[in-house]
Amino acid sequence: LSGYQLGVQVLQRDSNEYDAPTELWGRTDLLSAGVSMLSETGSVLGEITDENSKINLNLLIDGYGKVREFEEEQLRRLFDVLELDQGPVETLLDWLDADDMVRPGGAESLFYNREEPPYACANGPLETLNQLLLVKGWTHELLFGTDKKKGLMPFLTLHNDGRVNINTASVEVLRSLDDALDGSLALEIVSYRESEPFKIKRDLKNVSGMTDQLYARILSKITVQSNYFSIRINAGQGTANANLSAVVKRSGGHVTPVYWRLGA
Repeated sequence: LSGYQLGVQVLQRDSNEYDAPTELWGRTDLLSAGVSMLSETGSVLGEITDENSKINLNLLIDGYGKVREFEEEQLRRLFDVLELDQGPVETLLDWLDADDMVRPGGAESLFYNREEPPYACANGPLETLNQLLLVKGWTHELLFGTDKKKGLMPFLTLHNDGRVNINTASVEVLRSLDDALDGSLALEIVSYRESEPFKIKRDLKNVSGMTDQLYARILSKITVQSNYFSIRINAGQGTANANLSAVVKRSGGHVTPVYWRLGA
C-alpha cells in the first residue's frame, strides 16, 4: 500500500504537459527505492506503466453496442504486425457487441452454451484482460506468446481514452495506427523520442519519413500526455508475499483508482 501511495504521489506531482519514460514516474527503481526505507528485512518491487501506450479493447464497441471502424482496423493491424491469424478478432467483436448475431468466424451464446461447463457470451465490455481466455480462439499462447512469437498482452489495456502516447507506445502499437506507418518509420519515432521527448503532437512532423497526410490521419488518435497509468507492487517479508495491481486515472491533478486487485 505504501508503494501504491508513493506511485500516486509521483503522478500527482508530475507537472509536465507531456508524459515520457524520462520522467520520474518512468524510473524502474523509483517505487522500490522509496519504500525500502520502511523495512530493513523485507523487499519491495514496483513499477508504473503508461496505459495510453496500449490499445483499449473495450473501445472496439461504441455506446450503442456497434463496432468502431478505426479501433477494429487498429487491432487488425496489430495482429498483422505480430503475424497472428485474425480469426480471434471476429470472436472478440462478437463477445463485446450488444447483439447475438454471429459474424463470419465469430461465436455467440450458442457456441459458449455448448462448452463444458457452459457459460454465456458477455455481449458487453471486458472486466479484466484475463477474461479474454473465455473468448473462442483467445488462448494462453495468443495472449502471452511462445518462444517464437510475441503475445498480445503487453499491447492491450481496458483503461485509456483511446489515444496512443507517441512518447511511450511500442513499435508494434505505433504501427497499428496506420497502414503507412511501417516498421522503419516506427523505429524512427522511437529513436527521435529517445533523444528528445515529444512535447507537443506537432513535434511528430520532425521525424524523418512522417508526411503531412499521415500526420493528419492519425492526429486525433495520438497524444503526448497520458491520463491512465498502472501501478504494480510486489512486497515480501520472510515467506510472505503480496501483490497489488491497480490502474489509476489522472485528471486535473487528482489521481483516482479505476481498477484494484490485491492478492498473495
